[in-house]
Amino acid sequence: MTKILLLLTILFFLGDVGIVLLPDIGDSVDDLGVKKLAKLQFGDFVMESEFSPDGRYFVSNKGRGGELRVWTAKTWDVVRNLDHPDTPRIPLFAPDSQTLVTTVPLPAKGGMYNDQVWFWNIESGKRLSVFERGNVKAPVNTMTFSPDGKMMAWGMGDGNVQLVDVGDLNKVRVVKDRMGAFFDSIRSVSFSPDGRYLAIASISWTLSVIEVETGKEVFRNKEMVHTYQVKFTPDGTKLAVAGKLGKGDSWTYTIRFFKTGTWEMTDDLRKRDGDQGLFFSSKGDALIAVSESGFEIVDLARKKVLKSFKNNEWISAAAYSAVDKSIAIGDMKGNIDIYSAPKIGH
Repeated sequence: MTKILLLLTILFFLGDVGIVLLPDIGDSVDDLGVKKLAKLQFGDFVMESEFSPDGRYFVSNKGRGGELRVWTAKTWDVVRNLDHPDTPRIPLFAPDSQTLVTTVPLPAKGGMYNDQVWFWNIESGKRLSVFERGNVKAPVNTMTFSPDGKMMAWGMGDGNVQLVDVGDLNKVRVVKDRMGAFFDSIRSVSFSPDGRYLAIASISWTLSVIEVETGKEVFRNKEMVHTYQVKFTPDGTKLAVAGKLGKGDSWTYTIRFFKTGTWEMTDDLRKRDGDQGLFFSSKGDALIAVSESGFEIVDLARKKVLKSFKNNEWISAAAYSAVDKSIAIGDMKGNIDIYSAPKIGH
């Protein structure tokens, strides 16, 4: 029987900003009844994972080889494998759940990459189109869809962010070649739910928010040493940013929240582990924060950790389905554990 430890979450205030020190991974305040639904084996370390927005499919790639595997998220049977000439990267579903996007950075001469973006029909497993970025120094590192599915933002390893028209997959085109000014690798990009803003996190120092229509930067913050993840809340009222503070060997990991429009910081959740993923419940009242050693479910209204789970292996990938509330945890040994989280949100 799992031992439930009662913990005290320490709350401080700096002005109007609440700083919450979250407990160590593995300690729990409440028992949410999180249960393991399935265990999938992939044979190599799990690189990235993704649920379709409608909750029907789950996809994952592995560290070596050109295989992208597709499971049905009901029975966890393998539906098909989508073959690539080299390791596929960044599997991402469009909002309609029908189109899956992958990237294929093929090594070229002189340390360059023949970078390609592939578009698939998930139902048939057929490749719909390929966009050739040509020989580039830095491939696509991260990408996201606009809420209407007509645009994408691609963040590259050289600090460039492109806005791409994908309304017609036979005529994919870059409409804005450089969104913002960055000098380091782009780690994460996120559109606001109304499509007005694009949040960008680079690996060193910089968080930026761009107004999509004008291309104007409306917010820039350099307080974090590294920024890993950016994601707007489902209602679009706040922007969540995961990163770390400090210098030398003294680091503090944090998830900060900024109010959309004014960009004032409203909350600061301090952690002891970095984040592999940030996921919100469908109503936005709970946050699932996945780190290299486990995951936490946080009640955002009460600033309280509802569940904290420690994984036995080093976590290398994570995904969350807000439809059927499933959490997928992939590790360095090729295991993918699927958990139910039936009591996330209120």
